[in-house]
Amino acid sequence: MPKLTTDWMKVAQSGPTVDGRNIDPAWLLQAAETYSVDTYTAMLWPDHFRFQNYGKVLELRADTRPDSVVELFARIEPNAAYLWNNQFGQRLYFSMEIDPNFAATGKAYLVGLGVTDSPASLGTDELKFSHRRNKPESRFLPGAEFHGLTDDEEERVDGLIARVLQRFTIHPKTPPSEEPMKNEQYVALEQRVAAFEAQVADLKASFAATVATSAQSTEQAKEQAKEEPAQGAPDSADAFAKLCDTVLKLSQKLDAIDSRLAAAKPGETFNSTAPAGTAPLL
Repeated sequence: MPKLTTDWMKVAQSGPTVDGRNIDPAWLLQAAETYSVDTYTAMLWPDHFRFQNYGKVLELRADTRPDSVVELFARIEPNAAYLWNNQFGQRLYFSMEIDPNFAATGKAYLVGLGVTDSPASLGTDELKFSHRRNKPESRFLPGAEFHGLTDDEEERVDGLIARVLQRFTIHPKTPPSEEPMKNEQYVALEQRVAAFEAQVADLKASFAATVATSAQSTEQAKEQAKEEPAQGAPDSADAFAKLCDTVLKLSQKLDAIDSRLAAAKPGETFNSTAPAGTAPLL
């Protein structure tokens, strides 16, 4: 992956800081004079924490303005971690780490450069990287190109997003498939239906006898009602109507069972998806 190098970026200026300290102009002039990556390389640290550096300082330059304010400029080489963080608008400014007496030389030296969102020095440049080439806001040197993440890292990010979305996706449940009725099950069901038919036959015979008895009782009740109107008579007609209704329902249920039994013979498709209220319960 090609190295990325920035243009000159202002990292500090002499004079008062926002937190009440003062930056000596001599420090900046000496730092620009003495700095060398061969002597000691100043690394970029997120908020000055010594954990996962964001790149390194390649060289320094100091300029003196007409108002005697000394400005310190740096060219840096950011790494992929800094590029990734910076694209979200984080770590936009610089904060110097100056040793006024570096290695007992009596001169100041830049030993580190913090990248932060709250710099102490005034007038520091905001650092924004762009992967678009030939744009006015780009701070790349000609020919520098932003590559961002490697293919492996992109695949890991895509995989993570896919797993997160998977947790919030509603998947329709597949209805369980019904196994065809085995021959033993069919025989057992047929036996139960035969027993049920016998019970219904007995019920029909009992019903016929009840009808005859009820008819006779009805005639007797009518005669008795004519003779004794004050005493009244039991409402045999209502009881007879209820009994007829019960037998009719049982007969309809038996017919439905016969139809389902014929459809459930082994080797034939058993349809159990009739609408609610029409399929009999077995």
